[in-house]
Amino acid sequence: MSMHYVAVPEDETVYLRSAAETNSSNVITRLIRGWPLDVTSSLDPFKYVKTNDLVDKLEGYIHSDYITAQHIPITGNDLWIPRYNTTSWKRSSHGGKYYLPVKRIQEDLKSIGYTQVGTADGYFGQNTETAVKAFQKDNKLTVDGIFGKNSKQKLWDSIDRRG
Repeated sequence: MSMHYVAVPEDETVYLRSAAETNSSNVITRLIRGWPLDVTSSLDPFKYVKTNDLVDKLEGYIHSDYITAQHIPITGNDLWIPRYNTTSWKRSSHGGKYYLPVKRIQEDLKSIGYTQVGTADGYFGQNTETAVKAFQKDNKLTVDGIFGKNSKQKLWDSIDRRG
């Protein structure tokens, strides 16, 4: 294994994929510029990498064009992106399909006392929307049930990331 870093322009992300192909259905999450990676193998033009989202371990494929061995510092406050993704999650758009970032949101909400989320199943259903609205209200955010950037940042700042 060797240490590498995500090499994309500032404020852009790269997909971590479950397979070495550019099929949109195999996206695990997005990683930000400078995110550390352990490259374990190659399947041209992809590299198999191991990393984490500061809570859980992650592994998958990244196109080699977006990886460098040169250290790139992480800038900005969006450290939550690898865990929650950049999508604004809402029940009307994301209720009928499994999404790993939704499962992480559910787990993290539950870990700080929003038990109305129920089972962390990765589906943004009624229980998740209810928990999100309660979280938004308690944190003086816009109460709309949409889990966007402000909600993600507030949740990220609220959870215990000590593992």
